[in-house]
Amino acid sequence: MIIYSDVALTFLKEVRAISLKVLKFEMNLPFERKRLLYKGYYYPLDFVVFEHPTILGQYIPGKYQIQINKHLIYKSDELSLSNIIRHEICHYLAHIEFGADIQPHGKEFHHICERYSYGPEVSSATIELGHQLGERFKNDEKIYEKIKKLFHLATSDNSHEAELATIKANELLRKHHLSKESIASSNNETILDTVLMGKKVQAKHEAIYQILREFLVAPVFNYQRGSFSLEVIGPRVNVMTAKYVSDFLSHTLEEIYDNAKKENKKLRGVRAKKSFMSGIAHGYLNKIKTANQRYFQSNELIRTENEIQEHLHRVYPRLRGRYSKSNGVDQMASKLGHDAGKKLNINPGLSSNQKKVFLLKE
Repeated sequence: MIIYSDVALTFLKEVRAISLKVLKFEMNLPFERKRLLYKGYYYPLDFVVFEHPTILGQYIPGKYQIQINKHLIYKSDELSLSNIIRHEICHYLAHIEFGADIQPHGKEFHHICERYSYGPEVSSATIELGHQLGERFKNDEKIYEKIKKLFHLATSDNSHEAELATIKANELLRKHHLSKESIASSNNETILDTVLMGKKVQAKHEAIYQILREFLVAPVFNYQRGSFSLEVIGPRVNVMTAKYVSDFLSHTLEEIYDNAKKENKKLRGVRAKKSFMSGIAHGYLNKIKTANQRYFQSNELIRTENEIQEHLHRVYPRLRGRYSKSNGVDQMASKLGHDAGKKLNINPGLSSNQKKVFLLKE
C-alpha cells in the first residue's frame, strides 16, 4: 500500500533532500523535477511512502519509482535512511543501464554499488523495527473484519440471505466512511494499492473496474510498457475491501462466463464476452445502488463520491477522464450478463493475516 498523508509528505521531503545529495555529490548525476540526466538521456524518478511488514524499500521498474517504508519515519536515523535510499537508487541505475531483465541483486546491481564505492552497509541495508499499529489502524482492521464476515455469510445456500449479507457489507462500508472519525481519517490519509496486474486489459478487468467504484474507492488503470495494473485509491478500509473484492471477482467472473457458455452455444467471441462482462457489472451495481438509495440520503451519496474524488486528486492531480471504445453491444450477451450480475454475491473465504516485526531489505 502506498501512503499519502501530511506525515508521509513531510517524510518525503526528507527522502528527496537526501536523494538529491546522493545523486549530486556522490554520483555526480543531475536530478531536477523528477527527471534524472544519465548518459545523455532523461529518465523519470519518483519517490513514495509505502506500507509493508517485511520490506524497507523497493524500486518499481515499470513506474521508475522508489518506495520507502513508512516505518522509517519513526525508527531510522539519517545514516540508515541514507543507506536505504542509496540501495534503491543503485537498483534504479542498474535498471536504466542494463534493462529490466536482470536479477534484483545480481552482478549488475553490485557493479553499480562498486562504481560508487558502496559496501555491504548499502548493498545489504537492513534495520530492525518494532511493529506499530495506531488506534486508527486498529479500528480500520475491526471494520474490515466485520465486512469480511458479512461477505462470508454470502456463501449461504439461502439466496435472499446471501444477497442481504453482500448489501449489508457495502452498507457498513458506506456508514464507516460517513462517520466523523472516518472523515477525519480520510482527510489525513489516502491509500493506493494495486489489486490487479496483467499484459492487456480484458473485458473481465473492465467489469471489475466498474464494480470496485461502488466500494468507495477510485479505481485507476495504470499503463506501463507491455503491461497494466489496476490501482484503487481511497481510505484504508475501503482499499482493503476493494482488494478483497477484486481477488474474488478476478477468478469468479471467468467461471460465471464459462458456465454461461455451456448453457448458451451462441455466447461466443470477443464482442459477446465484453457485453456479458459489462452486463454483470451493471446487474450487480443496480442491485447495490438500489439498496444504497434505500438506506442513505442523496446528499450523503454525493458527499462520499466527492470525497473519493478528493482522494484521487491527491494522488493523480492531473488525471484525465477515461474512455473505453465501444464496438457495439451484443444485446443477448448483455442481458445474460445482467441477470448473472443480479445474482452475484461477493463471498471469498476468510483468511488470517500474519504480522511480522522484523523488516528486511530486499
